[in-house]
Amino acid sequence: MELEPAVPAGTLRYSIFGDKSNEFYKDPLSFVQSRTALYGRSIFLERFLTKPTVFITDYASVKELLIDKSRSFSFGYKQFLSHVYEDNIVFTNGDVASEIRGSMKGLFDADKIASYHEKHIQPIINKLLRNATYLNETPAYTSMKYLSTNICLATFLGLDENSQ
Repeated sequence: MELEPAVPAGTLRYSIFGDKSNEFYKDPLSFVQSRTALYGRSIFLERFLTKPTVFITDYASVKELLIDKSRSFSFGYKQFLSHVYEDNIVFTNGDVASEIRGSMKGLFDADKIASYHEKHIQPIINKLLRNATYLNETPAYTSMKYLSTNICLATFLGLDENSQ
């Protein structure tokens, strides 16, 4: 006898009118608490950003999904994006993912992170703050984009924005 896969409680409604993104953004905690009470489960289905989305709202379920049964599912975004980006570290799972994580583990120990901060991150932040003008408005997005782009280029590629 074959068992049917369990379907989370919830409704999907129509893509635009049933979307609950706005309600979620207004108060995420209230949204989760009200749905958990309504469906009587910590896992439920709602339409979010017009896509059917499963919400997992308790630690035990997240742990089971991401740790205990991590090899039992495939990432949904892989199906949609792998034809564009091919195989890469984001779409890797199983033994290959464990091997990659193991090889990268040394990059994130406390000494390395302190070194990245001292050599790359702090000089970029200092430059951004030195060049900040308090008389003119600077859009937060522009500053954060500058900051994150330069930190990534310096940390991962060893590039300085002033070098050619």
